Amino acid sequence: MKTIVIKIGTSSLTNSKTGNFALSTIASLIEAVTHLRQQGYQVILVSSGAIGVGCARLGLTERPRSISMRQAVAAVAEGD
Repeated sequence: MKTIVIKIGTSSLTNSKTGNFALSTIASLIEAVTHLRQQGYQVILVSSGAIGVGCARLGLTERPRSISMRQAVAAVAEGD
């Protein structure tokens, strides 16, 4: 089985005006991953979007540097 790794970043997963998840983009990504899996590929999806969404919701202008702060900011985004 062949493996495909897809990396998608914050700017692709979020709406630049609101900082919320870009649901239509995520829906398209799910469709693409589903299609690849139906073709027999193993798909690994890597994302950095949670930190970006959390920063927007908290009004942060810079990404946190410490791991504990990154985890906390990501948790804010994942709380939905």
